[in-house]
Amino acid sequence: MQEGYVVERELHRDGMLQKHMEFDYDTARRLKQIRVRNVRGATEKIDFVYDQAGRLSQRIIIKSGNPYIEEVYRYNDAGQAYEVQVYNTNLPEKQPLLRSTYTYYTLEEI
Repeated sequence: MQEGYVVERELHRDGMLQKHMEFDYDTARRLKQIRVRNVRGATEKIDFVYDQAGRLSQRIIIKSGNPYIEEVYRYNDAGQAYEVQVYNTNLPEKQPLLRSTYTYYTLEEI
C-alpha cells in the first residue's frame, strides 16, 4: 500500500454505489493500474505504461478481459507531451481514432 496515495474510490449517485475503483502503483510511485467494477458486475482495467524517462507512454483500457482502447503518448525533445493517439485495438488495422496535439509557447511568444 502506498501511504498518502488514493488506493480506493467509490462513486455514488443518489446514495447508491455505481462504481468501485482500486488503484495500484509501481515501485517508482507512479500509477500502474486502475480496476473498476460497476454495480452490474462489469469490470474494466486501465493499465499505465511508462518510458525509460518515467513519462507516461501508453494507457490501455481493458473491458471484460479484452483490451479495446490504447492511447499512445509522444514527447518532444524538451520532454513535453506533443501528441496523443487513441486506437481501438479491436479493429483489424491499427489506425488512430483520435489524435490530440499540444503546442507550447514561451513567455516571449505570448
